[in-house]
Formats: sequence, C-alpha cells, structure tokens
Amino acid sequence: MSRHTKTPATRTRIADDMEARGSWMVELSAGLVIGAALVVIRPVLSGDAWFAPGIGLLVAVLAVAALVRSITASSLTATLTALGAGFVGLWIVSSLDGGAGSPLDWGNALAAAGAQLLSDTPPLRETPGTRLILHSLIVVVATLVDLLALGAVLGTAALAPVLLVLAVPLVASASGPVPPIDAAPLVVLSVALAFYLVTTQMWRRRIADAALADEGFLVDGRGVAGFGGAIALTAAAIVAGLVGVQLLPAPSGLPMFRQEGPSSLSSNRVNPIIDLGDDLRRPTPVNVFQYATTTTSGELPYFSLVTLGDLPDDASEWRPREPDPATAITVQSGQELPRDAQLDPGAAPATVTTGLVIQRGTSAYLPIPGNPRVIDGLHGEYLLDAASGDTHEMNGDAPSQVLEVRSELPLGSPTLASGAALEVPPELATYTTLPESPELEAIQAALDGATTPGANPYERALEMQQWLANSGEFRYSLTAPVSSEYDGSNLAGIATFLDAKSGYCVHFASTMAVSARLLGIPSRIVVGFTPGERAGENSEGQTLYQVSSKDFHAWAELYVPHMGWVPYEATPADGVGTLTATDPNAPEESPAPTVTQTVTATPTPSEVPAGSPTPDATEVGDSEGAAAPAPAEKAAPAALPMPVILTLVGIVLALALLVALPGIRRAMRLRRLRALVLGDAHDEAMTPGKAAWRAVTDRASELQLETRLERVTPALASARLQELLEEHPVAQAALERLQQLTERARFARPEQRTEGAGEAAWADVECVRTALAEIAGPQAARRAMLMPPNTEGPRLRQRLRRSWRRMQRRRRR
Repeated sequence: MSRHTKTPATRTRIADDMEARGSWMVELSAGLVIGAALVVIRPVLSGDAWFAPGIGLLVAVLAVAALVRSITASSLTATLTALGAGFVGLWIVSSLDGGAGSPLDWGNALAAAGAQLLSDTPPLRETPGTRLILHSLIVVVATLVDLLALGAVLGTAALAPVLLVLAVPLVASASGPVPPIDAAPLVVLSVALAFYLVTTQMWRRRIADAALADEGFLVDGRGVAGFGGAIALTAAAIVAGLVGVQLLPAPSGLPMFRQEGPSSLSSNRVNPIIDLGDDLRRPTPVNVFQYATTTTSGELPYFSLVTLGDLPDDASEWRPREPDPATAITVQSGQELPRDAQLDPGAAPATVTTGLVIQRGTSAYLPIPGNPRVIDGLHGEYLLDAASGDTHEMNGDAPSQVLEVRSELPLGSPTLASGAALEVPPELATYTTLPESPELEAIQAALDGATTPGANPYERALEMQQWLANSGEFRYSLTAPVSSEYDGSNLAGIATFLDAKSGYCVHFASTMAVSARLLGIPSRIVVGFTPGERAGENSEGQTLYQVSSKDFHAWAELYVPHMGWVPYEATPADGVGTLTATDPNAPEESPAPTVTQTVTATPTPSEVPAGSPTPDATEVGDSEGAAAPAPAEKAAPAALPMPVILTLVGIVLALALLVALPGIRRAMRLRRLRALVLGDAHDEAMTPGKAAWRAVTDRASELQLETRLERVTPALASARLQELLEEHPVAQAALERLQQLTERARFARPEQRTEGAGEAAWADVECVRTALAEIAGPQAARRAMLMPPNTEGPRLRQRLRRSWRRMQRRRRR
C-alpha cells in the first residue's frame, strides 16, 4: 500500500527530470544526422579544409548543450551555453585559419565571400569567408536541432534546421551548376536519420516507463524499444546502406542533383589536363564561349587557356608553373601588354582581333588566341604571366566577360623551325628537364626509331610530330586509354601509349613535349580550345563561332630561337577540330568583331533581343585597321533561377511553420475547448465543465505561473490560483464559479453535469485567462505564444498510467 501514498503532484517527478535533462543518445544521433548532411554538401566547395573544423564545432556545440542540460535540467541555459561555445569555437577556428581572424575581421571576410559568390561557380573556392559562413551555419543548425529535439521535444520535426545545410547546394547553384552529389552520402544520411528516429522513440518510451515505475509499477522490457533493439536496427540499416551502395550504379550523381554547365568543366580546375578526357567524353557538350574574329581566311587559331611547364616526377601529370611575381603584370582593360619575351624583337607576327562572350564559370583563365596585347572590356582582377602568356583572375573567380582582345599569333611552324639551330636561353633551361624514370628508355627508343639519329634536333622534332600525327600508325581514341588504364600525361602513361598507339590529345601532346626535352629542346603543353563551329552571324554581319567542351584540346609548344614558342600539333587530324574561316562578304579591312553582350546559359546569336546594346567604336591601336568597341559594361550578376527561389521560399515557410506549430496547436486546442463549453461540440470524456477548467489550467501552465495543475484536485488547483488572483476579485469570483462547474461535471448526476455551461461559463474562462496574462506580464505572454510549454506530455503519461491500471485490473480478474 505504501506505493500509493505519494501525492499526485510528485508521482512523475523522476520522469519530468529525465525529460528535462535530455538524452546523450538522442544528442549523438542528431549530431550524426547533421554530420551526414555535411558530407552530402562537400562537393559544393573545391576543398575540404572546412570539414574537420566544422565537425569539431558540431561536436563541441552538441556536447556542451548535452552536458549543461544534464547538469542544470534547463533548456534555456543549455541553449545559451551552446551558442557561447559555438561563438568561442568560431573565434578559435577563424584565428587558426588566418584569413578571418578575430570577430572584428569577420565582417570583411563575409563581405569578401559575398563578392566571391557573385562571380564564383560551384565547386566554390574555399576561402576564409566561405569557411566562416559554413562554420556559422553549423553552429546555428546544431543549436536549433538541440533546442527543438531535447528542449521542445518535437521529434522528427526537430531536424527541420538540417534543411538549411542541405539547401547549400541549391543556393550555390544560383551562380552555376553544382557538381554531382553521389548516392553514397545520401544513403549515409538516411541511415543516420533512421538511427535518430529509433533513439528518439527509445528515449520517449523510457520517460513513459519512468512515469509508470515512479508510481511503483513494474515495467516489462520493450523489445526493440530498448538500447539493444536500437543498436540492432541501426546495424541492420547500416548493412542495408552498404549493400545498397554496392548495388546502385556508379556514383555519378543522382538526377535531381545532376546539372551540367561550364562550372563543371576541367577548365575550372587548377590543372585542367587531369580531367580533360572526361570533358571530351561528355555525351552532351557544354557551351563555354562565343567569338567573332577579324580572321576571314585560312585556318582559325587555337585559343590558349593555361600552360603546363612542369613534370615534377615520373608519376605526376604535367602541371602549370607558379607565376613569377617579378614578371607578373596586373591587367587593366585597354592596357597595352608586352609581347612574348622569347620573340625576336624584329619579328612581325600576325595580329588578330577577337570579340569574345565568355560564359560565367568557364575558367579563371581567359581563352585567348596567341599572346594578348590589348584586352578591352575586362572586369575583375587579372594577372598576366609574362613567361607563359596566361591571363588569370587573381582570386580564382570565373566571371562572365564580354571582351575584345587584340593578340599576336605564334610565329613560325614546325616545318620552318626544322632548320633552326638549337640555342637554349638560361631562363628556359628548366623547360628541358625530365625526372629520372625507367620509362624514359622506352620513350627514347621510340624517338630514335621514328627520327633520324644525329640530325638537327628541330628536324627530329618535326619527324616525331609527323610520325605521331600523319604516319597512320596511331589511332585517335577517347576510350582506349581509360579501358587499358594508361589515361594521363605522366611518363608511365606515355610509355604505354607508345606501345598501344591509341589515345587522344593529352597523350599526343605529352609525348611530343617529352620527346622534345629528350632532344634538348625547351617544351611545354598548352591546354585550350580548337576553333569550334559556326553558329550564325552577329548584328554586324560577321560570322559567330561557338566553342564547347568537345573543343577542349591540348598541344605541345617548342621553343625555337627568334620565333619564340611554336605549336607542334601531334594529334591526328581526326581528333583535331580545325576550322577554316570563310566570310564571302568581308571587306578588305574587316571591322573589329562585335558580339551581343547578353550572356545566357546557351548563347543564341540568331536571337539577339531588339535594342541589345552595341559597343561604340573607339580606336585601340593598330589592329589591321580594325575599329574596336568600347569596353563592355560589367555583366550584372545572374538572377536566381525560379526553382531556386521557390525552394528557398518553401524552406523559409517550412521553418516558419515549424516555429508557429506549437502556437497553432495551442490555438486549435483552445478553439475545441471553447466549442465544448458553448455546447457546439460534444465529447463523452470531456464535459463542458472539464473543458472550461482545462482552458484555465492550460493558460496557467503556458504562462508558467503554475504547473502540474492537471494532477491535483480542482479544489487544490483553485486555491493555488486564488492566491495569484488576489488583486483581481472579479477573476477570483469567476474562478470559483468554474471550480463549481468542473466539480459538478465530475461528481453530479449525468443529467446535471452540463448545467452552467454556455456563454456565461466561457466568459468566466476568458476573465480568468486575461487576469493570469496580466499577472505574468507581456513577455511571458509572448513566450507562451511563440514557445508554449509541452502540456500534452503530462497528460500522455496520465493516459499511459490509466491504461496500465486497466491492464493490471484485467490480469487480476
């Protein structure tokens, strides 16, 4: 009998304490969900330096929140402490980062990140600003999930803030298509979500069991609701996920996340030659830029993008050299740039003027035919590497550009160079070095077999180029190097290529460049584009050409005294997109090419909108008598696509609904109680008197004036409230009438239980509720509206206890 001597107000104190102190297992599972979401968004950034500190911040915030909640049993204290820990963690991480520094520097870092997002495209460059944004997002999301999962006990809805993390790829896609997101991280996220659901349900059932045990009842094991069941279900989900990953197709990205565009091209990589073959093998080419040119006859020139001059070891790919700060030049629009330093001072190379419309996200390097002399219309911070002729954006951004470029084409050809005497300037000596490797013997043997030993090095270079490109022994293939596993530009790949005699431009160019170095000739590889294909005419009647990912190309350049760097095209003709310029209506002196300044995802020159701006003519210098357009205005940042806008609006509305959900539930419950009191609704278990009393006790609990009133008798609850209403005699009288009404509903005859209900009873309810709100103050009223306490939890436990008692009575019978 002693187990029934406890007062009703203290019977569930242990259960309430368990709920207030949270669950480390739920905290862990919530952290796994957020961590899995971070794995999903990793492809959005070009690097992973943000990931480990982000996981550290996530662990710190959740661990501090769980520890403080377990000690203080206060969600507010836990949330504020977790936010403080997150702020300190951000400070430490940004200080170690070296770019964002202290909180005083965060504004500058965020401003720089905002400017970057206007021009950068996925995968976004990892900068101090982007890392600060992601780390701040992690802290906020972790704090919100902790508050909603363990403070508000919202269950699955508590994971809504994780949508902010998963929305990162969508936001990034506003500036360009995102890289494919593999299936494996999504499977991991699903497993983490399943683990969270199991642990949350297990925690809730443990609280319910504690409420029963606190009354003295024995609680049987709940099977899968226990810890062992949670571990078993989670292990089963992990096994299913691993099996699913093996059964799924190769992780090339799920269709809902897969997008194609310039930002996914190899031209956005630090070393584009590594992924160049993947771009050439694309089933659907991606357009990258359009151009018009003053060249009206003969073959159109190639567009150089980036020069590769280093081959550090036998296992490495060719890669770009770091620009020499002493020779690097900051490029200004319309500025006269130096000519190729290796060109003979008296040489007169052909000059060409090209109008370019470059899509946003194409590359941080500018595609230019030959060596640039004047770049008009350029916006952004660009550097010209005088040694290589490459022009690249200092911060790695790839903005859209509308340019007019006057450039000098390479002087000479392999045939003209065949009689030159070999002279290596000291500054080019490093362009003749090769790493020590056994593969060099095979390459040297192939070189000796294809050329005349003892002949002039440049004559042998011409013979090697002719053997690779025109002998018919080599076959152009994009697939053979992949299937035979020798795809690449390293020495091992070159040796295998010479044996297989099948490959594409990367293999031909790298073989030509290595052969030249074996002959003592300075050499390098250039990655760029072939001329593309005709795409219509511009407003001036000039031919427009479209360049796409299928026009990616690599070729070798050899240094020839007095001629400078001369292209050696070693790829067979069927693998080179050469194009002859034809313009039957071209005058003797062609006007400078102009193109529409409207940059779209797929430029269509034949559909230029009426009234499109046309640059005014202005003189830029001697360019075959061409008049060049004035600098084009800076392209405006692209607007957010409508799907992105709608999704972001949906996420905001979902979060707003989540915040408003407790208040909505409270309003709906109050409306139902009012209908019961007025007689507009009927419920066998809830008489009008009980409904009126519930409306009053709910309000006292919401305002946190009195709690657990539903667990005591109406007389005791009324006595407590009467003390609060000392200065409100009218409300005290109304409360007394409501007490009588609810007692009548409990103890009177059935036909008398509804007496006193109606408008008068509801007026008493509103009178008491209003007085309670005045006592609590406006701040408590607002808190009750936005974050009402969980009043259903205690009633749920009461129902569980009643169900348990009924079950025990049935057993005794």
